[in-house]
Amino acid sequence: MIASQAEQLAAQAEQFAARDAMIAAQAEQIAKLSAQVAELKELLGRNSRNSHLPPSSDGPGAGSRGGAPGKPRGKSGRKRGGQKGRRGSHRALLPPERVDEVVDLFPEVCEGCAYLLPEKQDAAACRYQQLEIRDHRPHLTEWRRHEVHCERCGAWTRATYDPKKIPCVAFGPCLTAVVALLTGAYHLSRRKTHAPA
Repeated sequence: MIASQAEQLAAQAEQFAARDAMIAAQAEQIAKLSAQVAELKELLGRNSRNSHLPPSSDGPGAGSRGGAPGKPRGKSGRKRGGQKGRRGSHRALLPPERVDEVVDLFPEVCEGCAYLLPEKQDAAACRYQQLEIRDHRPHLTEWRRHEVHCERCGAWTRATYDPKKIPCVAFGPCLTAVVALLTGAYHLSRRKTHAPA
């Protein structure tokens, strides 16, 4: 009986030794996998702000300046659009000496009393210009909206802006087509496309 118990104890000791070896192997494997998970998390968390990577590697879901993906930016408190004191950007009109064709627009009737108004030139007329190519040369057309003083009621009336008469773009269709051909089809740079004044 004592001999059989000793055999059982020896068998249990072998089982415990095998379990201890298995537990040690599993603990080693868990440690390796934990280190690998930590390394992968660190790789996933990299962006242009916390590593040497360029901002282009942040991907489309990243916030501005390398923020975390999907992280909403806080409101700055400023209104949308151009801020106060900002210099506006606009295309300067060419001087009247460079104009090839002038289209004068006059108001027909006074806005105050509906009296017929004469066609009088206004030195401070609102000017609109469009550059086009005609006969292989640049052609500048200017539209002028004149303001006329009514002799009957004393009101000033300016010719209304008519989008059917005044174009909304500064370049005509022929010039736009030539620029698109040179830059798009022939792949010329803007510097090479630029014609000397």
